[in-house]
Amino acid sequence: MCGIAGIFSSVVGDQDLRAIRRATTAMTGRGPDGEGIWHSRSVVLGHRRLAILDPAHGQQPWIDPETGVVAVYNGELYNYPQLRRELERHGQALRTQCDTEAVVKSYSVWGHECMKHWAGMFALALYDPRNESLWLVRDRLGIKPLFYTVGSGRFAFASSVAALMEMPGLERRIDPAALAHYLATVRVNLGEQTLLRGVRLLEPGGSLFLARPGETPLPHKWWTPPVLPEEEKPAVEFDEAAVEIGHRVRQVAHEHQLSDAPVGGFLSGGLDSSILAATALAANGRPGRPVYSTGYRREDYGEWPYQRQAARHFDLELTEVPLEEADFLYDCETLIAANGLPLSTPNEVPIYRLSQAFGQRYKVALTGEGADEVFGGYAGPTFCAFDFDRSAGSQGGIDPRALLRHYGRSHFSCRRAHFRQCNSWIDAAARRQLLGGDQAALEAEAGVEAYYDGLFAETSACSTLEAYLHAHLRVNLEGLLLRLDSSTMAASVEGRVPFCDHRLVERLFEMPAHYKLALRPGLDPAAVRRLNSFELTGADSVETKRLLRHAFAAELPEEIVRRPKRSFPVPFIEWFQGPLRPVWEACLSDSDFLGNMLPVTTRQKLFEAEHTNAILAWPLINLALWADHWKISV
Repeated sequence: MCGIAGIFSSVVGDQDLRAIRRATTAMTGRGPDGEGIWHSRSVVLGHRRLAILDPAHGQQPWIDPETGVVAVYNGELYNYPQLRRELERHGQALRTQCDTEAVVKSYSVWGHECMKHWAGMFALALYDPRNESLWLVRDRLGIKPLFYTVGSGRFAFASSVAALMEMPGLERRIDPAALAHYLATVRVNLGEQTLLRGVRLLEPGGSLFLARPGETPLPHKWWTPPVLPEEEKPAVEFDEAAVEIGHRVRQVAHEHQLSDAPVGGFLSGGLDSSILAATALAANGRPGRPVYSTGYRREDYGEWPYQRQAARHFDLELTEVPLEEADFLYDCETLIAANGLPLSTPNEVPIYRLSQAFGQRYKVALTGEGADEVFGGYAGPTFCAFDFDRSAGSQGGIDPRALLRHYGRSHFSCRRAHFRQCNSWIDAAARRQLLGGDQAALEAEAGVEAYYDGLFAETSACSTLEAYLHAHLRVNLEGLLLRLDSSTMAASVEGRVPFCDHRLVERLFEMPAHYKLALRPGLDPAAVRRLNSFELTGADSVETKRLLRHAFAAELPEEIVRRPKRSFPVPFIEWFQGPLRPVWEACLSDSDFLGNMLPVTTRQKLFEAEHTNAILAWPLINLALWADHWKISV
């Protein structure tokens, strides 16, 4: 895993070289094992290396001796052994065991179609001196980030916004639509838009080709997951599907262990990390792999009993990393400085602390990100599709009072509006309070709605549940993967996500949506009619990750198989009203950035109530810390 950066211009000068040196320095955490810079008349490329495969021979930028093609690459190809054999059959001579060399040789064989032969995570920039072109490509699910900006005749890119901040002429102004989306979802991007005007995020499964310096970049989507109406999906029985998925999970978990550095994992005690423990980390006749767990010292916030149970069951070497409230703000500031963007959820801090402890001894950690999005792990936020369908009368109806209790309405105009209401960190009324009701705020919100309209147009022929699963894959998963990348790479740890293997994802989206989550059998139809989906979830009437639970039921302790989903627990609401309150108050009241957004009285009101205002304050605190550190203006 690494950090990459570059500038593409008609003529690069000393200013550009200095900017790339600053950018690579800003990414030292992403690659403490080496640094390299290469430049020609029109391009300068920089690289930071975290050595995982063939540590002796993987220095970058990589120059192909036959073609002169130069690449900077951040990622891992888990099908590298098979890819190497395929390249050799095409007459390519590979001199190292580095997948970077295989990436460049792939380009020699297949050109701009080469990434379709790769299985893994990657962000790549490739300069071809034969026609002086630059090509960028990002992996299918967006596991590795790639940001870019255009201005003053320069095209610049980097693995982090913090590195892009070092580029000449970058405008540090907020993007209104991305801000509206951040307040709604605590996601730092809206498709390609980021919180900074002019800084774009190449979309998952996206590529970008510049035939010459100064050309306007036009991103191209080279991969999307299968979008199939239920009646067009291949027929497969549930039990047969569970067996197949179990086999596929074991296969990708095995492939994700490809490494010349020791591999360990993060263990939450939940279903996903326990499955990785069973399939990739368990002893099975050899010493158990290292796993790290985290939690707060109070048992009601920690997951210690489940983590210890899983570690004992699979004979793993468990290290517990207790977290303290006193470190929380410092860690927030550290991550914002390292990555150049606000945090998403409070869980980002525990992941960073866990990575710090893990990184003192190891480099490669398997994690469970993606399982909720691809297997249907969000009961309320996804199964709320059941409410939309019932409100339209297509599924036997629902007592209107059940809908009124949760939504304040009994009918919904469209899937987009319903999905956004069910998946908002801050509701629409509170967002209007923060953004105001002027024309600019209305246009920002319209930009967000246009993005979601586009998402749901792509799945208009699908069932509502299938459409919501796709929306979570596009919006939520990318946010979680950005969070994982920023938290782990700040501690020089490579986080690997077997559940995001594209071959597994493609197969899952060919299977019936109700194989992922559905009502438990045997429920009283009259009782179901009286409850909305969130009440059904609270009553444990919705089975999530059905395929995953059935595939591994025989290998895991029953308590873990049946456990409901829990994230890394952070007692943020308690802290907000308790020991950290003076710190938060000072952060909100002293922020120059928030001073231009909100009057002091509005900020003071955040401390008058408990739960709702703490939730409201979290993104504002992050915006304040981020904007004041990086000198961002409204």
